[in-house]
Amino acid sequence: MPGNERVTLVMAAAAAATCLATGVAYLVSAGPSTPEGGEIWLGTLALLGGSALGAAGLWQYRGEGVPRLLALVLLSMLAAVYVAANTLALVASIDEPILGAPLPLHWAGVSVGAVLYIVTLVGASLAFRARPRAN
Repeated sequence: MPGNERVTLVMAAAAAATCLATGVAYLVSAGPSTPEGGEIWLGTLALLGGSALGAAGLWQYRGEGVPRLLALVLLSMLAAVYVAANTLALVASIDEPILGAPLPLHWAGVSVGAVLYIVTLVGASLAFRARPRAN
């Protein structure tokens, strides 16, 4: 599928931006009323995850052959974890939002992450299929 690299890059950038925005929302909601620092911890994790999603998206875009395949595998794993983390936050907030959870951003994270996961699986399958075979 020509152009799959760019689609994957755009989806990785969208997931990274959503993840980073979620992290910023958690950090902004942190205050003296939460001495345990839950928002700071979650915000930091989201910032790390967003930077990893963005970097892996760029790696797959710039890579060729086996390095691109490895970047796609990594990106698919990151996308799956991103969807799982957002789903967990939504499930934990059914009755009452936990730690100032930004629910709209978590819903966006599930959506963007799921699309990224599918795009990376398709891209990895095509990259694996296109690699040279040993005779």
